[in-house]
Amino acid sequence: MKKLVSFFLFIFMLAGFSFADEVYTIAFDGSTEANSREVENSLDKGAEESGEEKEEKFSPIGFGSIKLGMNIENVKEELRASKEFVYFEESVSFLPFSEFPIISCDGAKFIDNAVFQFYEDKLYSITIFMDRRNIDFFTMFIKLTESYGKHTFLNPRIIEWKIKKQMITLEKPVVVKFLDLTVHNQLLQESSVQDSKIKQRKNEFLENFE
Repeated sequence: MKKLVSFFLFIFMLAGFSFADEVYTIAFDGSTEANSREVENSLDKGAEESGEEKEEKFSPIGFGSIKLGMNIENVKEELRASKEFVYFEESVSFLPFSEFPIISCDGAKFIDNAVFQFYEDKLYSITIFMDRRNIDFFTMFIKLTESYGKHTFLNPRIIEWKIKKQMITLEKPVVVKFLDLTVHNQLLQESSVQDSKIKQRKNEFLENFE
């Protein structure tokens, strides 16, 4: 009799373990599936945020309200309204052998003169020649460091700050430049190609004397 009771107890325990294991498996699988969906959603969200960061546009740099990337008409308006420049319509001209306009104008007390260069109607270079009687190199170095942090390049004649695809330079005696590096590098490549064509044409011309 005791053996029979023990046998039934053993069968009951096996059934209980089997049932508990099934319940645990269902609960675990459900939790795993939910966790998996949560992780996938988190990864997707992270990827979207990463993509948004890559597409995020950086703030253009410049002097006062005149920023790189502005079109020529907006720059003219800002120059007219500025107390730091003396602007006339005659200030607009074109680089030699180029269709790209530049604006060259005198400054007021602290600026001697300034040059604004455009490419495809967008300002890509600002060069400001300071009046050395009123602004010195060290003063500008301190101010630019306060505004843009530690420089990325330094030698006895020039200091550079690179900010993403833009650059600020402070050159001796006291010249500050704001530059769009994307446009600048593109123009350098185009100039290199043009120089190669001129060199080739020169060689062709010299062959006439052989």
